Amino acid sequence: MKPESGLTTLKPGTHYIAAGKTIKAHKFSDGIQRYITNSGATPGFNTNLLTQQGGQIFDQNGKLLIDTDPRFLRAFQTQVALIQANVTSQVTSFTPTWFQGFKDGSVSSVFSEIWMDQILQENAPDTKGRWRVMRYPAFSAGGGRDVVDGAAILVAINKPGLDKDLAWSFMQHSFLNAPVTVALCNKWFFPPAYLPATSSTSLIYNRPSAFYGGQVLETLDRTVQQHAYSPIYNKYYPTAQQYINQAFADAVAGKQSVGTAIKKAAHKIRSATA
Repeated sequence: MKPESGLTTLKPGTHYIAAGKTIKAHKFSDGIQRYITNSGATPGFNTNLLTQQGGQIFDQNGKLLIDTDPRFLRAFQTQVALIQANVTSQVTSFTPTWFQGFKDGSVSSVFSEIWMDQILQENAPDTKGRWRVMRYPAFSAGGGRDVVDGAAILVAINKPGLDKDLAWSFMQHSFLNAPVTVALCNKWFFPPAYLPATSSTSLIYNRPSAFYGGQVLETLDRTVQQHAYSPIYNKYYPTAQQYINQAFADAVAGKQSVGTAIKKAAHKIRSATA
């Protein structure tokens, strides 16, 4: 976010929306209209806003929680308010227009996983030094700011006469051998989960990043991993997402109030999963 607009920090709660209004209202000297982020032409509900609070769509026993947990209401309301405030650009992620938005600053921030790092560097190299990585803005002072979004590296070996011991040795060599793991991570740009590798001084994420103005990304990534909540998945999760996204679209369009949209979505999910 350009210092030219006078915006330098993000505080908890609705300040993110207020920051979006500041950015959109500012007349930049280069004439470019800027937005705090993009929401896409048909935005869906961002479950991470729920997960960062420790909330879940289903509990461990499969009980649906969206119409009883105030954290879901808070996440849903906040994202609806963000879009209805008209401070986001209607640009779909992973399109040429989206990448152009990073280059010219018309998209000022992005909610994404750590793998977004290399995508950003490869698609907007001229913006080197202008970006910073931060944890999610909290909903309230001291609130949750971290999410693990289920990302992982999966290696599958399936062939006739598979030597399982050899396959396991390959896995150990690749991901439980600090020098090898670090070398793989440095080549393919993914942070390791193996603790001896995460602390290695040879790991690129443990070095100041010029692209991010000298930030050391692994320090932030470890903080996220130590404090993050993870979603609880079950076989009904995709069905629930479908009805929640429809409810979200209806609320954004003003067809239903937030409360009514959530209640109807909960009823449909329970009926479809009974």
